Amino acid sequence: MSECVLVKSIRGADVLISDGYTYHLNKKVNETFYWRCAKKNKANCGVTLTTKWCHDKHTDMKLNHDHDHLPDPEALIRRKLTSALKDKAGNSMDSPAQIIQRCIQDVPPSCAPHLPNKVAMSMTIQRTRNKNMPALPKNST
Repeated sequence: MSECVLVKSIRGADVLISDGYTYHLNKKVNETFYWRCAKKNKANCGVTLTTKWCHDKHTDMKLNHDHDHLPDPEALIRRKLTSALKDKAGNSMDSPAQIIQRCIQDVPPSCAPHLPNKVAMSMTIQRTRNKNMPALPKNST
């Protein structure tokens, strides 16, 4: 099993990606993390991954059995792109087109067909900016 990468989900939860498979945190007991395959419901995949947290990374990965579906090797690239879009949307006032162009320039051409379309990426930027905007004061009359 290769190295795993920890990224954030759309809602900010931890997501683990390893060998093209995506896992959601099921539970944590002391320094042991139990992850479920993200396709548990869609593909009826019952795989669980157990990791130990040691020296600021997940180690000693163990699967209970093989997956019932193929891996998604582009999942990590999509997640990193979405994270970069959100980060840049919150930290710059550049136009969405400029942010998208800057974020996708490092994506390999072979992954381009698997990325969200530009409208979806623009909406992600807009939602992030709206979420970070301070609330308007309420009129007290």
